[in-house]
Amino acid sequence: PQTGTALRWEPALRDGIRIDHGLLEGQTISPFYDPMLAKVIAYGATRAEARRKLVRAVEDCVLLGVNGNQRFLANLLSHPEFAAGNATTAFIAEHFASDPSLSPQPPTASELAAAAALLFQQSANARAHQGGLAGWRNAGSAPWRFVLKHSEQSFNVALDVLSDGTQPKLLATLGEQQISLTLLASDGRWATLELDGIRQRLAYHLDGDNLWLYGHNGNLQLSDITHQPVSSAAGAGSGSVKAPMDGAIVEVLVEEGSSVTKGQLLVVLEAMKMEHPLKASIDGVVRRIGVSRGDQVKNRQLLVEIETSGA
Repeated sequence: PQTGTALRWEPALRDGIRIDHGLLEGQTISPFYDPMLAKVIAYGATRAEARRKLVRAVEDCVLLGVNGNQRFLANLLSHPEFAAGNATTAFIAEHFASDPSLSPQPPTASELAAAAALLFQQSANARAHQGGLAGWRNAGSAPWRFVLKHSEQSFNVALDVLSDGTQPKLLATLGEQQISLTLLASDGRWATLELDGIRQRLAYHLDGDNLWLYGHNGNLQLSDITHQPVSSAAGAGSGSVKAPMDGAIVEVLVEEGSSVTKGQLLVVLEAMKMEHPLKASIDGVVRRIGVSRGDQVKNRQLLVEIETSGA
């Protein structure tokens, strides 16, 4: 559960599926509500049939802009013990504790390649609407290079344009891995791509340098920081700790002037009936604390500033 704006919401309307929800695209999700915004209900001739329909419906509901628990629910419904009807109140602890859906997952190479392709196409469309030398590049056939940021990680993608046009053929290089892809269509909501010969349809929302994808492991938000100054592009290790969502401060565990190490717990934020630990991303000294226990804070509000020991 997360606060923010529901940039995209498309419930999966299928036979045997009922979806009760109170959600509209563009709606602001505040902390002042029960965190359940939609209920997906499936029915069939047997429990097994209903469960299969439910898995598909949960996976096919598109939600962008705020993170939900779809991947967690889909993986849980697909677990052999749950499918066999053996789930108990101890099910998650006994059989599900190591599931990837319970921890943040980085974007896959295919998702990063698709993101770079969509950003490339946006740039190409912008150039097409400009005159003069808008499409000229002094780098000749050199690849387009993107630096994409997800959470506190940055990823480098090189994109070779094998053929330009309405359906560009591209080759994405991520470290030692290469992915060939063709962007067949994109309309601002859905992209159809062919990645290494496999055709895929991907929900997305693109706003300037910010791109949201409905990825394999859940909702992804990527930022294009390619043209930011080096200090900003390398800012994954910055000393600014900001609120990831609206909420209330439960604990402040450090004081101004105290030394901290990377990964040390600094602040605990409560939102959506859950506690969210916020940790230091660098070693250093706490320069400023902007909140106290019990304070209500807004999304992206600066909570703690840390400066490196040598600063």
